[in-house]
Amino acid sequence: MADPASLQNLHDIVIPPSVPWWPPAPGWYAVAACVAMGVAWFTWQGFQKWRADAYRRSALQELARLKALIETDEREPALRKLPELLKRTAMAVWPREKVAGLTGFGWMQFLDHTGNTSEFCNGDARLLAELSYTAHGKLKMMPDHQIQQLTKIVEKWIKTHRVR
Repeated sequence: MADPASLQNLHDIVIPPSVPWWPPAPGWYAVAACVAMGVAWFTWQGFQKWRADAYRRSALQELARLKALIETDEREPALRKLPELLKRTAMAVWPREKVAGLTGFGWMQFLDHTGNTSEFCNGDARLLAELSYTAHGKLKMMPDHQIQQLTKIVEKWIKTHRVR
């Protein structure tokens, strides 16, 4: 009879096969579904914002066209269209009743308030209110640095204004 405590009775340790990677555990399906829903939601939100900002892109294209015209012989008509561009941009976002009737200092205050700036009432953009009413010929003599500053302020307002 063999000794039960003998080392000869030992067997090798049997290692089970490794856990397969596929199919994943049910929890991974839930994680994948949550990630897919998150990606879809962020994509939808980004698309909605992109669509909502179509008027901004259009206004910036028009501003670029006006800037190019300012450098040519069409300086005066292009400068006269800057206030119109701002009004059309604002009317694309705010109700007509709120924006259409604004003129002069009230319009400048509106632009300052919505653009979170003070350039329209107290800065270089004050001359925006005068562009439509300045006598013909005087706009051609306006200094280039003043025009560049004005177009920068208009561009900044178009890019950054917020509906409050």
